[in-house]
Amino acid sequence: MSQLHCMLSSMNESELRAQEIASRNSGVLTRRQASAVGMTHGQIWRRVKSGRWASLSPGVYVVGIGDQHDVQLRAAVAALPAVVSHEAAAERHGFVGVPYGRNVVTVPHRRTNRFGVVTVHESTDLQPHHVTEIDRLPITTPARTVVDLAAVLRPARLKRLIERAVVANRVRLVDIVDVFDEVARRGKPGTRTMRAALDDLGAGPGGVESELELRLVSLIEAAGLPTPVRQFRLAFRDESRGRIDLAYPDQRLLIEADGKQWHALQRDFISDRRRDNLAQLAGWRVLRFTWDDVTDDPALVIGVINQALTRAPSAV
Repeated sequence: MSQLHCMLSSMNESELRAQEIASRNSGVLTRRQASAVGMTHGQIWRRVKSGRWASLSPGVYVVGIGDQHDVQLRAAVAALPAVVSHEAAAERHGFVGVPYGRNVVTVPHRRTNRFGVVTVHESTDLQPHHVTEIDRLPITTPARTVVDLAAVLRPARLKRLIERAVVANRVRLVDIVDVFDEVARRGKPGTRTMRAALDDLGAGPGGVESELELRLVSLIEAAGLPTPVRQFRLAFRDESRGRIDLAYPDQRLLIEADGKQWHALQRDFISDRRRDNLAQLAGWRVLRFTWDDVTDDPALVIGVINQALTRAPSAV
């Protein structure tokens, strides 16, 4: 008889059911779950004493061997209870720019904020719609995760993380702004950092909330072209609201990102063409790219911009 068969035959039905629960949760099992399938206090105590189960905290055990990082997070979620957040949530959402392998969770305010090697944040504004689920773990949504990271990252690093996440389709800029508008308040950790990052991205008060602009800038930088000036204002634009999305002043080249949300109305179409005419009369060249241009044919976009940068304004 094999060792595994001997081990299984020595288990009663209650322990087998407890093992099944633990196997679905990366080896983590709570006393409540074990009791619910019929295990007694004595049976649990004997398994811990024999080393078959390891106690992570009062009433939380690890059964078998698993990824310790994952086990610790699941244990904290089960015991506190908590929601995976900050760097740990960023890792699971695939964000680039935060250290991986950190155990971080969030609990409601005034709940216990200690759990072994897990960092526990407290929050009074974590709403149900700010939480999703990945691999049976409650975890902050991508947008809420970004807003939370503002409390632990500097503005420049947070801005870069947002840019990468938006371009990689991990999160939408408009969703980040919506969550931030919900929770921003005086004295909340990260509020000033988040606002500074959004202002730099053109998504703060008075700016242009355009994901397409972020994608276009990222595309230009990835191609090795000079980084354009963002939200460029021209003297003759006084009678027309807004700023130019991107500009190369030395080459007298303007680039507009026609996002599918922000340029759909007829009045915007008319205003854009009037601005283009004014720019042409003032000696500026204007390029316009749509969402489909940038996402479906990035090589064409880069080719056009590169050609415009290498040609003198007078040659157009």
